[in-house]
Amino acid sequence: MVATAYDPQVAAGGQGTSIPTGTGVAAALDRYPKGTQLEIKYQDGHTENRVVNDTGTFTYSNPNQLDISMTNSQAMQFGRQSIQVRVIG
Repeated sequence: MVATAYDPQVAAGGQGTSIPTGTGVAAALDRYPKGTQLEIKYQDGHTENRVVNDTGTFTYSNPNQLDISMTNSQAMQFGRQSIQVRVIG
């Protein structure tokens, strides 16, 4: 899969959001419904577990993409990269 990153606070345009930064991912909900627990393996080899808690307009054109929540400065460094995803719950 392909991963990009976003800061939910920035994406909400300063209007506030119930999605905590750095905790979840946005995904195509028909592929990964909200609450799905994922193990994500990054290009550098480290893994982490995340929960699907959001969706985005990108999912309509690319259901093979995840948007990973992190701070805006981390998101800028993350860029776009290939990841491996495994459903764990």
